[in-house]
Amino acid sequence: MKESFVQQLRFHCQGLAHVPRNGNRSRSDANPYFKRDRRTREVFLKFGMHRLYLINALGFQVAWWACVASVGQGMEIAALVFCMALACAHLFYVEHPWQEVKLASGVLVMGIAIDTLLQYFSVIHFYGWSLGALSPFWLWALWVMFAMTLNVSLAFLKVRPLLVSALVGLIFGPLSYYAGTKLGAASFEISIIHVSVLAFTWMLALPAMVLMAQKIANTK
Repeated sequence: MKESFVQQLRFHCQGLAHVPRNGNRSRSDANPYFKRDRRTREVFLKFGMHRLYLINALGFQVAWWACVASVGQGMEIAALVFCMALACAHLFYVEHPWQEVKLASGVLVMGIAIDTLLQYFSVIHFYGWSLGALSPFWLWALWVMFAMTLNVSLAFLKVRPLLVSALVGLIFGPLSYYAGTKLGAASFEISIIHVSVLAFTWMLALPAMVLMAQKIANTK
């Protein structure tokens, strides 16, 4: 009998492997995103995968606040170093770090293109250190941090229809930019056109990133 999404997600969060097509489960199968060595497995069993997923989500939120708050405060380098440390810690614990690097690289390129185009067409203006007309470096760091949630705290999007990812992007994408403007990291005119452009952009971008994560995870 086909298992419900809740059962599959609960099984996934317990640090076990993905549910096989034949329905057989085995505790010998480690979570596909994290290392299977004994020391790391003991850490996961002690804290629980659901707590580690929560840490992953909180890590991104802390990185977001660090980067956004650093703009104009002379702390951008410190924020970038902090994000780099989080990324290194993430890569240390995942089972296939090069897959994560490929995913982060793809999301980073996509993110730079998105933010640069949004700024070029005056939809939003970002503050902070940047390379020419490209988006600021702190946004680059955030895209990398976001990529490292796609296989962990946002992994549930990969087992849901892409419409769910589109709706999540549609709602939370513009909210993230709006929060950044309130903290002084960016500015944009709150109009139907500008908000609609942000919403439409994220409605397409998030499903594309989820598909990218799925494709890279399936490559050997």
